Amino acid sequence: MNHDSSNSGAAGGNVKRKQIYKVVLTGGPCGGKTTSLARITNFFQSLGWKVYRISEVAYTFMSGGMVFTELNEETIYDFQKNLIFAMMQIEKTFDDLANADSNDKVMIVCDRGVMDSTAYMLPGQWDRAREEEGWKETELRDKRYNQVIHMVSVAKGAAQYYSVDGHGTRHESIENAIQVDDQVANAWVGHPYYDVIDNSTDFEDKLRRMLQCICDRIGIDVSDRLSLKARKLKFLVGKVDWNHPCLENIKMHRFQVENRFLAGSVSCSEHSRIRSRQSTDQDFTYVHTTRHITTTADGRQQVVETKRPLSSHTYQLLLRAQSSRDHLAIYKSRCTFLWDDQYYQLDLFDKDRCPPAASGLVLLETFSAKPPSELNFPPFLSIRREVSGESRYRLFNLATPQLPPIANDDEDHDSVSVQALHDCEADCALLLSSAAAAQGAIGESQQAGVQHQQQPDQSKSSPISNGQVQVATN
Repeated sequence: MNHDSSNSGAAGGNVKRKQIYKVVLTGGPCGGKTTSLARITNFFQSLGWKVYRISEVAYTFMSGGMVFTELNEETIYDFQKNLIFAMMQIEKTFDDLANADSNDKVMIVCDRGVMDSTAYMLPGQWDRAREEEGWKETELRDKRYNQVIHMVSVAKGAAQYYSVDGHGTRHESIENAIQVDDQVANAWVGHPYYDVIDNSTDFEDKLRRMLQCICDRIGIDVSDRLSLKARKLKFLVGKVDWNHPCLENIKMHRFQVENRFLAGSVSCSEHSRIRSRQSTDQDFTYVHTTRHITTTADGRQQVVETKRPLSSHTYQLLLRAQSSRDHLAIYKSRCTFLWDDQYYQLDLFDKDRCPPAASGLVLLETFSAKPPSELNFPPFLSIRREVSGESRYRLFNLATPQLPPIANDDEDHDSVSVQALHDCEADCALLLSSAAAAQGAIGESQQAGVQHQQQPDQSKSSPISNGQVQVATN
């Protein structure tokens, strides 16, 4: 499925990209999914997007007479597996409609995705289904959708608003709703763009936060139309206690990640990099990220980050032909998990293979509208301090071989490290002209790489959009 097509105009050969963005709304009962679906539709239609809506497929069966409590162990398995097949087929139909649509900006909003069914299976049934059908969890979870938004049930944090009145197929108690919310949340842990919208604000602001996180991921600047804005928070971790008893109740997904900067990368705000991510089941995903400075309509400058999934072939082409000689590869283990309805990414940088500045470093990241002081960190982590916005903890600088180690730096502002960072950034600025010359020297290979990005190998590339853009937060 091609999510990013290029069409040349009859005159001038102008290239017009088509962007298809596919988002899942998930969560426990009474979390606001139905209202969110309508709000997304109205909001993005007002911005000129064509919005397709996929209603909850399970509701079709439940409203048709199916009662979940009447199913036994085997019929639960058969129903949930058939539900996955039904969702796949319905989504394919909407994918085809989106590709055929004349609008160059198309959004598909799914009221639940295929991984939701796994949350309702009995223990062991999902493993059985994967074995029987040859499904890969990372394929179904990570590659079908650009973004997953979990609308937390009001049973968690706003129980006074929980109600099943007026919903003919909803019968869960508050306790059941909390359990379902947790199960559904864990089913999606590991998706690279997973946002949790909790009940820390009133419902209207909850909807604004939901819309804002979509705009941030896509890269739409809506100025003051959405008042609340979550931001990326980054924390320096001192110690990780892998024997802490709390880990028994945390579903954690682990990935091996490799980041490489490409020729022409000159700063944290202007660079290009590629990433490979390997799951525990040996499935690989590849992403090409670019950052550049742009000027908004009101004259403000902002850094815009564009992400495009790559095929294995295109990734290898860029790796061989365009890797930066001024940056080293970054190798890290990434652990993703939920804690207190907050989605975290824990990055453990390889001590032996990373550049000195990143060697042994441990960073924790999350997106939140809460102040850092209000976050409830998991007890197996010892948090030193917040480092959001500190340039020396940005990937571009961590990949620079000139910077000294900072993993054991207990001071907030180590003068030697800061001075080395400033010197390094000055050197990087001088690389602009040499980088352009280097790009010219590999012009043929680079041109081939661009062609592959515009027309990716669809037999191997992921089915998510090749035009994901977001306003960079650091």
